Amino acid sequence: SLNSIQQLILAGDEKAATLYLSKFSRLLRSVLSHSDKEKVSLKEELEMLRLYVELESLRFKESFNYEIICDESIDADEIKIPTLLIQPFVENAIWHGLLHKEGSRSLCVKLSEDSAENILCTVLDNGIGREASKQMNTHNTHTSKGIAVAEERLKTYNSQHLLKSSVLIEDLLDINGNSTGTKVTMTLPLLN
Repeated sequence: SLNSIQQLILAGDEKAATLYLSKFSRLLRSVLSHSDKEKVSLKEELEMLRLYVELESLRFKESFNYEIICDESIDADEIKIPTLLIQPFVENAIWHGLLHKEGSRSLCVKLSEDSAENILCTVLDNGIGREASKQMNTHNTHTSKGIAVAEERLKTYNSQHLLKSSVLIEDLLDINGNSTGTKVTMTLPLLN
């Protein structure tokens, strides 16, 4: 991010540099403020996620479309989830799926509720897929750490609250077996 800000300054694009710096500082303050908390409200998590995705979009010259959707039936102020849980999966979708793809690129993060009143968080991208990304062998150690930390956070959360949260990662394929992206579904039971 700081390199991107520097490039904008060197290119004389002060307006974009100021916007980027403002968003970056808000994200940094938010991450630092929430990093020592076990859980945050879904609203706070989504605000951090929106800032992160906006920064990545600016950084990569708006080369992908994105949307973050939270069903109206979900009270994002009241629901608590493990802090910084969604961001590593979104980062993975951008860096390993979308940025290596030619043509139209899209990312969708959707929060909904299932029939058992669990929160479902779906991260869907139309990128190159996990197999192609592995073959490119770019940033694999960074990704594994981010996903591993999120999964460990969820495991700890489950054991502390006797919950059965889960993460399912699916490779999406067309009828010919070609990758059409990746779908991550997190199932988060609500705390009583």
